[in-house]
Amino acid sequence: MQERCKIGVVIGNANSPHAINIMKGIDQASKECDVQLMYFMNVSSPYTAQLYPPDTSIGWDYQKSAIYDYARYVKADVLIMTYGMMSIFMKSDYGKQYLEYFRNVPCVLINEQTNRPNWTSIIVDNYNGMYELVEHLVRDHGYHNFAFLAGPPGNTDAGQRKRAFLDVMKKYDLPMDESHIETGDFSECVQTQVNALLDRIPNLQAIVCANDVMALTAYQECEKRGLHIGNDIAVTGFDDWERIRHVPVPITTIHQDSERSGYMAVYSALELARSGHGKNIVIPAKVCVRESCGCTCKQFSGFDQIENMGQKFVYEKQRNTVYRQKTWMVPMISRNMLIALQDREKFLKNALTPMSFFGVKTAQLYVFRNPVEYNIEKGWEFPNTIYLVACQDGERVEVFDEYKNEVSLEECGFYDEGSVRYQHQPSVFCLQSGSTQYGVLSVEITPEEVDMVYLISIQMANALMAYHAEKKRLSVQRERELLLEELRSKNEILNFVSERDELTQIKNRRGFMEQAMKMNRIYKNRKAIILFADMDGLKQINDNYGHAAGDIAICACADILKKAAGVHGIAGRLGGDEFALMMIGDETRAIELMETVQKEIAMYNAQGKNKFAIDMSVGCQLVLCTDELSIPMVLEKADKIMYEEKKKKGKAR
Repeated sequence: MQERCKIGVVIGNANSPHAINIMKGIDQASKECDVQLMYFMNVSSPYTAQLYPPDTSIGWDYQKSAIYDYARYVKADVLIMTYGMMSIFMKSDYGKQYLEYFRNVPCVLINEQTNRPNWTSIIVDNYNGMYELVEHLVRDHGYHNFAFLAGPPGNTDAGQRKRAFLDVMKKYDLPMDESHIETGDFSECVQTQVNALLDRIPNLQAIVCANDVMALTAYQECEKRGLHIGNDIAVTGFDDWERIRHVPVPITTIHQDSERSGYMAVYSALELARSGHGKNIVIPAKVCVRESCGCTCKQFSGFDQIENMGQKFVYEKQRNTVYRQKTWMVPMISRNMLIALQDREKFLKNALTPMSFFGVKTAQLYVFRNPVEYNIEKGWEFPNTIYLVACQDGERVEVFDEYKNEVSLEECGFYDEGSVRYQHQPSVFCLQSGSTQYGVLSVEITPEEVDMVYLISIQMANALMAYHAEKKRLSVQRERELLLEELRSKNEILNFVSERDELTQIKNRRGFMEQAMKMNRIYKNRKAIILFADMDGLKQINDNYGHAAGDIAICACADILKKAAGVHGIAGRLGGDEFALMMIGDETRAIELMETVQKEIAMYNAQGKNKFAIDMSVGCQLVLCTDELSIPMVLEKADKIMYEEKKKKGKAR
């Protein structure tokens, strides 16, 4: 079975009427030829410059050109490029450099001419179309005071249309200088330019626009000033966009068959892939005379037939209602993704679950392992791999393990081979927010859904930015918790070392005093017993049996006091052979404590484990826990009592 031809379509300004019609033609031809398409689309946002002042640092539009680079890494048999629309939003030095990447790849250029033998160009007859239209305005209407709203510099279509306009002015010796010319970007955002021409040129008779989108804005701005289109001033365009046929005064224009350009591009691509020999194709352009230039339907033949305007109105109203409903739903995608920031599976499902509502047949969400910064000064450093993390096929949404589906970009087709319901003709959108690229969204849609899915891609990118920020926050928080846990552990060790007597493992002087004061605070207004003990005969044990034996004796006394203190009391070695004990209790408990200590000493000695016997002199003091209680002073009193007991035994301290 012969493998389907893989055609990459790189298209700029994809939300413009001209681009949408080109995609319709490409789509129709691809179905006839059964080819595999991959769209890499850039969508313009012309309102940005109007909404924000020029010095505002929000200029991330250069990011959109990064989508073109994906075509470099996907091995297509042949490429179709709408270069004229791509170059509008490229950096001035990037356009020609970009074409160099594909020098050895068969390419079909739409709206651009080429002299490369392995490339084909398809371009409308811009010059003759514009020349015929402007000559009609001069010859048939007698207009002599013109303004021209040109397209973007460097664009081939715009350049040829401007040259034709100027040649007609020159042929009829009409006054024309730069004050009669303004430059737009083929978008509707040319209000400033139109009003500048109207303010600057007195008795202006006609505004010739380089395309229909700008012509519609010129039409609207003239109406705002009370000018009657076709009577007070003429307005013309280029493209024959459907909308300009249905304004109150239909706009005179030049028909270029954009769908035909896209249709021919697919067949030319297949021929180019087989033969390797390119050619230049020029599509005729036809003047469509309507009322906006001052003509009437009776004056000229070949006018558009009058459509059923009632049906058209109902259709447009229904379409606008659906569009408005979908527009309201777009922000819900990012909202529901943000709700699930800490649940990866739900986060990704919330991204793709609504896609079928927006007319998306299939969708694949690819992300980079780590977001990639795109610095306009340093250029775009393309990652080698990308990860398929979720896919949608109709109502079904599947989420994959985080790093399970690693895909090399050179092998990535940006579609799910598991889906057999559709033709797999993905359109790829960058997921970028600010200067950061997070991945791509690959969808199977019709040209009419391009602008809606573009809005969705912005929502997803912003949600991904929040997801990575949350992921980073949680990582930092976890690192901090681990550090705190480690610090607590080390502090516990330090506290244990600083509060414990190394030999006996009961509290040392510092530890005992701190715990005794804490007990005093906790058991405020309750009676407590403080005991002071001193070993008897430690020097004799050391002298007769050695210091190791003396250590054993010290530990034995410590164990006895620790046992006597129980779980709620504290015992400590104050230094040398001196010990202390504190516990809650009254007079009776104090007597029991003293008896317990003596009994434990007797039991230890009776076991006969050692050649020596141990003994302690003990002083006991009963106190009331209050804020005024001084533990050192109580110990001092207990020490005196203990010393009196030691004297009774006739033993030296």
